Order: sequence, then C-alpha cells, then structure tokens
Amino acid sequence: MTIVLCVFLIVFAILKLRGKMTLPHKPGTMIVGGGVTGLINGLLGISGPLSSAVFLSLDLAPVSYIASEATAASVMHIVKAMVYGKLSRSVPP
Repeated sequence: MTIVLCVFLIVFAILKLRGKMTLPHKPGTMIVGGGVTGLINGLLGISGPLSSAVFLSLDLAPVSYIASEATAASVMHIVKAMVYGKLSRSVPP
C-alpha cells in the first residue's frame, strides 16, 4: 500500500505541475475530497498525504488550508475512535 500511495502522490504532483489536473473550486469538492481522503487515510493508518494533495490543489488561503486539514483530520480520528471502540467490545477477553 505504501508503494501505491507513493506512486499516486508522484502522479498527482506531476499532473498538478503540468496543469493537467484541476479540481473545481466549490464547497462540494472540499467535502468530497476530505471524505474520500479521510476514508483512505483511515483505512491505511496514515494521516495527511492524500488530503494535503487535495487541499493544496484547491489553492486555498493558508488559514483556510490549515482549517480544512484540521477539520478533515478531526472527523477522521473521531470516526476511527468510534469504530475501534465498537470493535474492541465485540472481541471476547
């Protein structure tokens, strides 16, 4: 999975630098991007590289970028804590 993630980030960076990848500057893009990257980050146990790539591609102001990253990470960690809590109770001692 680490190799797949690295390849994805390299391809994403190349497409962004060449101007071939642009995401629409709409609130829905941020919600969908944060949700999808949060899900992938939560499944892989990483925090940040994918969401950073998405939020940086939106050309946000620095404060907006940090707030978006923090919100996406907070929601991801809250959901992970809930899932882990639920699954830990279902395993017999």
